[in-house]
Amino acid sequence: MLSCITLLTLLSTVVSALTLTAPTESNGWTQSGDQIITWTPDSSDPDTIVAKIVIPLVNIRQPQILSNNVNTSVGSYIWNQPDPSEYTGGGVGYAQSTVLEPGDGYEVILISHNGTLLAASNFTVSTGTSSVSATAQASYAFIPIK
Repeated sequence: MLSCITLLTLLSTVVSALTLTAPTESNGWTQSGDQIITWTPDSSDPDTIVAKIVIPLVNIRQPQILSNNVNTSVGSYIWNQPDPSEYTGGGVGYAQSTVLEPGDGYEVILISHNGTLLAASNFTVSTGTSSVSATAQASYAFIPIK
C-alpha cells in the first residue's frame, strides 16, 4: 500500500503538462461497462504513454496496466472493462485485480515509458453501467527498458 509520503514523493515528480480530467474524485467510474480516461494533452508530453489502474484489494495495491501504448495527443482512452460476472476465480476468467467493485480508493496513473509519472487521480466506483462505448481494444507493444 502506498503511504502518504510515497504518494507525495510520486506526485512531486510529475514533470508533464498533461492534465488528467477523468476519472477524478468528483467524476468516477461505474462498476460495469467500458470506462473512459480523459486528459488535456500538451506538446511537451511523450507521443505514447502507459495507462494503469490501482484497484484497492485487501492484500494487493499493485497498479495493473490497462494499456502500454496510449496515443497521448488523442486526449482519451476507453478501457473495455471485463464484466464482473466473467470473473470465476482460481485463475480462470479475468483476474480479480481487473474487476471493479463499488467503493473508494481507486487510482488512475498515466506514466511515460521511462517511468516518469505524468498524472494521477483518485476516484470512486459506483454501482451502475457506463454508457461509454469502446471502439478499440487495449494495445500492447514491446518497449525495451534502458
